[in-house]
Amino acid sequence: MKNKILIKNIDIYNHDETLKTKDILINGGLIEKIGNNISTKKDIEVIDGTGLYSIPGFIDLQVNGAYGSDIWDASEASVRNLIKMLPSEGTTRFLYTYITADVKITLSTMKKNAILFDKIQKQVRGAFLEGFHLEGPFIDKNKKGTHNEKYIIPYNKDVFETFWDASNRSIRVVTFSPTDETISFTKEVIKRNIAPSIGHSAANNSEVKSNIDAGAIYCTHLFNGMTGIDHHEVFVAHEFLINPKTSVMLIADFIHLTKSTLELVLKTKSTSQIMLVTDSVSPKGLKNGVYNMGPIRIQKEDSRIHLLGHPETLAGSGGKMSQSYKNILSFNYVTINDAVAMSSFNQAKLLKINDVTGSIREGMIADIILMNKHHDLEKTICRGSLCFVKNV
Repeated sequence: MKNKILIKNIDIYNHDETLKTKDILINGGLIEKIGNNISTKKDIEVIDGTGLYSIPGFIDLQVNGAYGSDIWDASEASVRNLIKMLPSEGTTRFLYTYITADVKITLSTMKKNAILFDKIQKQVRGAFLEGFHLEGPFIDKNKKGTHNEKYIIPYNKDVFETFWDASNRSIRVVTFSPTDETISFTKEVIKRNIAPSIGHSAANNSEVKSNIDAGAIYCTHLFNGMTGIDHHEVFVAHEFLINPKTSVMLIADFIHLTKSTLELVLKTKSTSQIMLVTDSVSPKGLKNGVYNMGPIRIQKEDSRIHLLGHPETLAGSGGKMSQSYKNILSFNYVTINDAVAMSSFNQAKLLKINDVTGSIREGMIADIILMNKHHDLEKTICRGSLCFVKNV
């Protein structure tokens, strides 16, 4: 693999601009130059972009596992596989996500995963771990979904500190059910550059609004695992739809949300306030069947994954970021620029890395994916390395 890549004759789509028929020179993992008729040299790998277009790599804020790798594995083989496979759907950066489980097991695997990723990401070309998403245990038992009720607890500062230490201070998003007691928690995690996100909650409107006002402006997988819309009272989903301060994460697989529900969100929130996530679990990319997700038994039926014996209870997703991107573009008023905002730039902004990634600009990290005119993924470049080529 050559150290330099030159993409010729490619359209570039960022969230805020479109550049037609440009060349992109990648050197040392960065975008060195964007221009016209950039000259080639023998040590440069040239990619012909004719008929394709480029967008920033996808950033997935909710990955529990995928392609046979599970967060509970905490093994070198599992980490290597995940890093290598995520680019096959255009994902160049992600958060590994912990749902509610035994605290001791969570702490043990989190510590191992933090060490493994730090080591392996220096050795393996592929998707980059930005940190962890702690989805529980401070959630509502009434909206637990697949989370094990036995381990769900009210917010506890000491318990959170143990997670923070085990993660090597790399928790980037924390999902919780808001109460009066979590207002101080919201303010504290913001100081640590952790995004506080409300989810798995049946909280009343006063609790939701007071935490939003404190800075918990994000919502984890809107509509899933929370009280929906009621015409008599305002609950979690309703407040996040109408509150102009807030941003929402969506699982746009047409399974977790119907197309009509997605359209409701698209017509209520601005594209700068929506972030696509997969909430993927380990059987994604594998054949249909029964699998383990940590201690939980789950059934995979194509992209639909549910608790074994309980088809009504979804257990994460088998969906891919590339398909979610394509799904969102099925709405004819959504532009490619809008889809880039929802699949990359907004996530980069949440993670406070939008100065280095989430856009295709000179000096930024070369996280780039190439799409064909049908919005299907053709190639993925992670940190300047070509990590996925369709049909190869």
